[in-house]
Amino acid sequence: MNYKIVIEETTLGYSAHSPDVDGCVATGSTREGVIEAIRELIDDHLEWLGEHTPRGGRVRGGVLEMRT
Repeated sequence: MNYKIVIEETTLGYSAHSPDVDGCVATGSTREGVIEAIRELIDDHLEWLGEHTPRGGRVRGGVLEMRT
């Protein structure tokens, strides 16, 4: 499955969340670190829920990075 991931640069590093998976937010000091963290968090969250299909639309592509 592919899930949209939104990455934002913060004053302390990066934060990431998925609009397709409620409640998953990760932080990290590097972009690569936050991507790894959000992937693991989404996998763990979906396993816990017993849910294996996205609620939102399927997204093909990569990461959307937003600068604040």
